[in-house]
Amino acid sequence: MEEKVQKSTNSDNIEEVIKGHVFQAFTEFNKWHEPEAVAELVTLEGPAIVVELSGPFCRACGLCDYFDDLKFELEKVLGKSLEIAQVNSGGDERYEITFKIGGAYGGGQ
Repeated sequence: MEEKVQKSTNSDNIEEVIKGHVFQAFTEFNKWHEPEAVAELVTLEGPAIVVELSGPFCRACGLCDYFDDLKFELEKVLGKSLEIAQVNSGGDERYEITFKIGGAYGGGQ
């Protein structure tokens, strides 16, 4: 009897793989930055990763450094370049950051 192997190229499987990589990046980021900054996934839609970053944040470090550190961790596990497309302040020490995966918008890898 011949077994059929399901290809892992369908969108559901790819999205699950990406989500796993994203959580791996969050685990590494949170390990080094918690409790000053904690990353959590808001949505993962196609080439956009929306993250909530919360915490009391160390102001001496610079707030943008947290955004860049998270971007670096995501790039490391995804193997693609990312762009910080948007940052919204949610007040109460919360920021919503939208990262775009570079190759999906014509950017480099």
